[in-house]
Amino acid sequence: MERKSHIQIASGDVFDPLDPDPDKILIADIATALGNQCRFTGHVGRFYSVAEHSVHVSRCVPPEYAKPALLHDASEAYIGDLNSPLKNETELGRLYREVEQPLQALIEAKFGIATYEWADAVKAADESMREIERLQLLPRTEAGDELWAEWPADSSLVPEHCWPQCWQPEMARVLFLERFREVQ
Repeated sequence: MERKSHIQIASGDVFDPLDPDPDKILIADIATALGNQCRFTGHVGRFYSVAEHSVHVSRCVPPEYAKPALLHDASEAYIGDLNSPLKNETELGRLYREVEQPLQALIEAKFGIATYEWADAVKAADESMREIERLQLLPRTEAGDELWAEWPADSSLVPEHCWPQCWQPEMARVLFLERFREVQ
């Protein structure tokens, strides 16, 4: 039986995340998909997209790391995301990473991101941004504070102009593409 693992993407084409064709990886499709995906599995008081998060992370790193920071979640445009407990603590998470990691590497290669010397800076900015997002977007509760105590991050790395603004999906798409042109 023929495997049908393709999805239709925003450009109208089809894409197989299990056998990805780099020619079908388009920045406009990534911007559209990430602009429509909400952070924190949607458990926020206001819509806050992965695209907006990525733009902010790209502004929290040295300029030479801005492009990898902008694209650090780009694979999610084609495979979605799993919340952290599922991603980090289950067999499903292991299987997800088996698809995510080569796809993310292919996307990085497609857009000329050739080295991993930026990884620590992007990870630190991503974690700092997550802390600001948590403080700005998630409800303050005793249970939540207990959960987040296990995820230390230095929110001082995030300048105030990078705090969540909760752009609507179309605005997130446009600003993601604008930021991509800036860092390209």
